[in-house]
Amino acid sequence: MAQVVLSARAFEDIERLREFLLQTAPEVAESLMASVFDALAVLDAHPRIGRRKSGELRELVIGQGRTGYLALYVYDEIREIVRVLRLRHQRDAGYKDC
Repeated sequence: MAQVVLSARAFEDIERLREFLLQTAPEVAESLMASVFDALAVLDAHPRIGRRKSGELRELVIGQGRTGYLALYVYDEIREIVRVLRLRHQRDAGYKDC
């Protein structure tokens, strides 16, 4: 099984998403964040589940439709480490600073 590691930017993205949800939809913020972490946890057993983006980059779709999130990550097969690089809402335009 692979180890899932969040980059500093991915952690910042999660904090930003959480703060946004707490301001706009506090009644569902914690459950949505839990679903994000549950989805990321799937990567430990299934690191290749995400669609290929370019080169070594993969993207995990979290949630359904226009309400979901995307996680950009790389999988190091030799070390068995999944490094989550960034997270964003599906409606956001691309990943910043990637």
